[in-house]
Amino acid sequence: MTSDYGDDDDIFDQLEKESEKDGFFDKYRQEKINQLNSIIRRNNNLSNYYSEVSTNDELIELMSKKIKFGNQLLIFINENFISCQLLVNLIKEIILKNNGLFNVIIVNALTVSFIVDKLKIKTLPSLVFYNNGQQINIKIGLNGLLDDPSDIKSLSEYKLNDYISKVFSLNKRDYDSDNDYSD
Repeated sequence: MTSDYGDDDDIFDQLEKESEKDGFFDKYRQEKINQLNSIIRRNNNLSNYYSEVSTNDELIELMSKKIKFGNQLLIFINENFISCQLLVNLIKEIILKNNGLFNVIIVNALTVSFIVDKLKIKTLPSLVFYNNGQQINIKIGLNGLLDDPSDIKSLSEYKLNDYISKVFSLNKRDYDSDNDYSD
C-alpha cells in the first residue's frame, strides 16, 4: 500500500527516525528494563528469604544454616486452616517487598513435631522470632493483626508488617518504594 508519503516501510522508517530524535523509545525501553528488574528482584526475594519445611530433617538442616545469623521468623501452621493460609499469603507479599531484612521459614506443625514440642506450640498459627540465634518474641494466633476481630479474612498486611517491623526493629524506609507502607 502506498500513500502520498511513499510506501509503508518508508513511513515506518520516517516514524522511527522521528521517535529516535525525541528519545521516546529510549525512555520506554528504560522504563521496561526497570520494571523487569523490579520483578526479578522481588522474585529473588521470595526464593532467597522464604522457605517451607515439612520434615524434622529439613527444619534442622535449614535452622543450622540460617537461624544463627540475622533475623529469622518461624511460622507454625496447619495448611488446612484458613487463618494459616491467609497468613502465608500475606507473608509472601511482605517478603516480595522486603530487602532481605529477615528470613521466613514456614513450618508444617503437623509433620514437624520436634520443634513444635520443644517450643510447646499449642495454637496455630504461631510466629516465633529469632535474632542471631536467640528467640526474641513469640506471637500466638492473630490477635491484634485483624482489622475486624470477628472476621479472620480481615487479616491486615499493614498490621502484620508493622508487628514484624517492631519486633525486629526494622526501619520502614528499608522497604521498596512501590509498597503500601510509605508514610
